[in-house]
Order: sequence, then structure tokens, then C-alpha cells
Amino acid sequence: MNVLCVGDVVGDAGLDFLCDNLPGLKRDLKADFLVVNGENADKTGTGLSRSAAETLLQYADVVTTGNHCYRRAGEELYLENECVLHPANFPVIQSEAGCCVVGTGRFGNVRIINLMGTAWMEPIDNPFARADELLNFGEAKYTIIDFHAESTAEKKALAFYLDGRVSAVFG
Repeated sequence: MNVLCVGDVVGDAGLDFLCDNLPGLKRDLKADFLVVNGENADKTGTGLSRSAAETLLQYADVVTTGNHCYRRAGEELYLENECVLHPANFPVIQSEAGCCVVGTGRFGNVRIINLMGTAWMEPIDNPFARADELLNFGEAKYTIIDFHAESTAEKKALAFYLDGRVSAVFG
């Protein structure tokens, strides 16, 4: 299975560019599954609005976010659509928030986990412990983690920590 992960889409210009070019890119790269980080896809360039999320979902299988996830939408956006994720280690009521399992047909199920780092970011729950908890969520052949973090050392540490247990870590 070929997975395409697209980094932070910013503002109307980024959203328009993505919508115009993604079908061709997906075709050229023979991508079977697409994850887009849309945390700044709102027209203001900060946050994810409902309309931007709906636009992204016309192209992406899953939309992930980061620390700006609540700047243009509340928790209801994430509760209403299981394929729009905010970081799973944000303090939330729903224990599976920030994680979803998507069926792909011939490739089986894909688990997507959205996490956020703690270095130079808001104080939140431990992403390593939260990853451990969510690796048991649903049944999936593949697990992909979008790790929204400032520190490359923290990103590398999580990738090493999860080595052999997940299919990919990006962010």
C-alpha cells in the first residue's frame, strides 16, 4: 500500500493549491491512502474550520491537526467526524479521540493516530504513553502516526520508541 502524507496546509492559498494538485499527485505517486495535516487550513492561516475540513475530506482519507486545532472549531468538529483528528494526548472526554481506523478494502484497515509533542508546546499528556494506549484501538493491518512536534529530537525519540510497532511516523 502506498500512503501519501501531506504536511501542514496553510490558508486559502494552501488549500486551493492542494485541491488543484492533489488528484494528479495522488495518481502520479499511485497513492492508495492519503493523510493531510490541515491544522492551519482555515482562510486565516490558523486553525481548521468546518468548511476547510469538509474540503480536505473530499481528497483525504484522514485529516490531522496540531496545537491550533481549536482556533476555528470546537470539539464538536472532531466528535462529528471520526476522520478529522486532533492530537490524542489533548485532555478530552472521549478516550479514543485523536485516533481512527479506516477500512481500505483490499489493503485492510489503517489506524491513524494524531499526537502532539510536549517540548516547547502547551503542557499536555505524554505522547509516548498515549501512543501505547491507542495501539490497541480497533483492528488494523497498518498504523500511521502524525506527530505534531517542535523538537526533532522528540520526533526521532517517538519514532525509535515505536519502531517495529507502527508502519510510519511523520510530522
